[in-house]
Amino acid sequence: MGNIFGASGLQKAHKGMFVVLVVLVLAGVLCSGCAKASDSTQSAAGSQSTSGSQSASSDQSASVGSPQVPSDAISWQEASKYVGQVVTIYGQVVNVTIDTEDSKNPTYFDMGAAYPDTNRFTMIVYGEDKLEFPESPDTMYEGKTIAVSGEVYEHDNVCYIKATSPSQVEVLD
Repeated sequence: MGNIFGASGLQKAHKGMFVVLVVLVLAGVLCSGCAKASDSTQSAAGSQSTSGSQSASSDQSASVGSPQVPSDAISWQEASKYVGQVVTIYGQVVNVTIDTEDSKNPTYFDMGAAYPDTNRFTMIVYGEDKLEFPESPDTMYEGKTIAVSGEVYEHDNVCYIKATSPSQVEVLD
């Protein structure tokens, strides 16, 4: 059975399909770029929103060199809205304190501000849980931007998440 296009017709058909493929690929790249720009715009608008949705309250930045924040993560400033809920909170660790006077030997990782400022969020790792980490948690997370998952609780007007395992903590930078 012969080729219905002939040799030159087949070449033209392949060229046409190639052009369509290139256009589709470029459209996909452009659309994903638009989505990123849209996400940044929504994120900026979301930081002023009071809707309470997790994605609206995330404070992601699209600038080069900034940490890649998980899409469901909530900025440390918004933690008080999620007391009693299991969520992911992110922020830069600005202060680490190891309480050697306390029998539970807790390490506090403050985001936003250092103790005693109540305008902060704190991840806490107790001494018994430190053995779960491949190295000392203070070494792993000090000065880093992290995302910690767990149940948010409040004590003395400060929100906390207790981390018992490194699987709860992601280093973002």
